[in-house]
Amino acid sequence: LSSREPIKAYSVNIAGSLLGVWLYAVVSFLRLPPAVWFGLPLLMTLPLLRKQRRALLAGLGLIVLMLGALVSPSQPGQVFWSPYQKLVLTVRGGGRVDGSRYQYHHLDVNNTFYQDMKDASQRPEFYEFPYEFVPQPERMLLIGSGAGNDVAAALAHGARHVDAVDIDPVIIELG
Repeated sequence: LSSREPIKAYSVNIAGSLLGVWLYAVVSFLRLPPAVWFGLPLLMTLPLLRKQRRALLAGLGLIVLMLGALVSPSQPGQVFWSPYQKLVLTVRGGGRVDGSRYQYHHLDVNNTFYQDMKDASQRPEFYEFPYEFVPQPERMLLIGSGAGNDVAAALAHGARHVDAVDIDPVIIELG
């Protein structure tokens, strides 16, 4: 771009930035995995290397290695990609006090525990804590409501109206 007029060069730079933002928005909206996030820009750079055979071959090799690393599974479970993060959903089992068994969904976000989605009738003690201060709330606002465990607890404690807000559409759908 240094051989062009400054205004034209700046316009090309801005156009490339806008194209990148739109491509990222489309990839996020479609919930595509990182292999696509990185693969698209790398493929777009290959035409720039067409006159340099060694650089082109090195670029193709890098793409193959990188995509192989990104596509390989990192942990068991069903993998989902949201616009914000990687989510892995697995089915696990637990035991009740009476000795019976049950299944629940375990959710990891970016390879770190996020929450267990269990039957609302099997609430752990920490869901009881807020209701010691307000035993039967009329209305509730839950920010970061996740998959709905807190909503179920609020309804079980007599809340008549619950506004639940979460930024991640995939976590909401999984709940």
